[in-house]
Amino acid sequence: ISNSFHTSVSYYTRQLRIYAKMISKHHDVARGAYFNNTGAILKYIIPVKDEIGLDRIDIFSKDAVLIARGHQPEEFNLNSNSAFLKSALTGKELLYIEEQQNSQFVLKAMVPIYHINIASKIVGAVTVGYILNNRLAKELKRMSNSDILFVKGNYIIATSFDELFEYPILLKNPKVFEYIEGTRLDLIEETPGIERPEGFSVYIAINNNVIRTAFLKVIILLLVLFLTTAGLALWITIRIGSNIKNSINIIHRSTTEIDKANYQLDIHLDTKDEFKDLADTLNSILRNIDSNFKTIRSQKEKIEDLTSLLSNIIETMPSVLISIDKDGFVTQWNRAATDFTAIDEKNSIGQQIWNLLPEFKKFREKSISVVSEQKVFEFYRESFSSKRGQIYNVTLFPIIKQGMGIRIDNISELEKKDE
Repeated sequence: ISNSFHTSVSYYTRQLRIYAKMISKHHDVARGAYFNNTGAILKYIIPVKDEIGLDRIDIFSKDAVLIARGHQPEEFNLNSNSAFLKSALTGKELLYIEEQQNSQFVLKAMVPIYHINIASKIVGAVTVGYILNNRLAKELKRMSNSDILFVKGNYIIATSFDELFEYPILLKNPKVFEYIEGTRLDLIEETPGIERPEGFSVYIAINNNVIRTAFLKVIILLLVLFLTTAGLALWITIRIGSNIKNSINIIHRSTTEIDKANYQLDIHLDTKDEFKDLADTLNSILRNIDSNFKTIRSQKEKIEDLTSLLSNIIETMPSVLISIDKDGFVTQWNRAATDFTAIDEKNSIGQQIWNLLPEFKKFREKSISVVSEQKVFEFYRESFSSKRGQIYNVTLFPIIKQGMGIRIDNISELEKKDE
């Protein structure tokens, strides 16, 4: 309310300043003030006053003499002792409220008049103003939406009310005014920020019944907004709680499937929250795991195929092939080894080779070098007491990080051919 009042007052003070400067710069006014030509000035200011709606236009000379008065053309050549006029003749622009002899108060703006050709030379001053009456109070009410009272001392001299009163009206209480029976208005004194006579005040009148009605409407509106917001918040809370519960259940069921090695699972959530991000992350991890497992399964199958092939080659090869660890214990025994020794694989695996085949002790010393130095030793045309008439080549070779391999090839047929 206060801001609206000051905005409406500022509108009129700006108008007064603009009008005062406009009149001061007019050729007839500047020349008339310099040459004390009352007739030329009146010929200009009287129609201007009526055209722009001013109540007062006064033109003064540089000697503080009234040259022309727009609302009373018959008054001129009057000396003035106004302190405001003296300030304006020094170059200051003034805004003030002045009490006149007929008990009227006028809102005025005063600016200096400068010589037409010499910009720094002051030749007089112009004053324009609005009477602070019921008409102006109603205009301020129209702009600020608040009733206005102009008060001098304890008396109301003008108001914005539509009702007709006989002014001045005694203001018994500076805080309350009962302008019609049963209607009491609270009064708030406002300071328009303009120099004014002592005892002059401006009040804003507020109808508490209107305020209470408006306040009640605001309270109802706030209550409706609160209930609506609370209901919406409750609905959102329930919905969020339900979404969270559903998301947790879906993710929990998905983890159960993952425990069963179901890596082709796709976790689908319709929400747009952290659970959706978690589900997307799990889906990405599952796709990577499934892809890796497929690669591992493929590699495993290849390894199994190669292992099976190698095992078949070892088992079916005609050469005796025996593998022992670093301590001489048998770790591999092919079918040719069984035929050669008459000892099957079951009874040979895990046995000390030197105890199992005593005739092999002659290779024991070399076996140490095979394992420790990773060397290969070949023995040609070897014979064994258990295999009379047969000639063999024996090869000892290292098996990296495992021990040693023994290969025995029967070369008896080759020897006979050579003979």
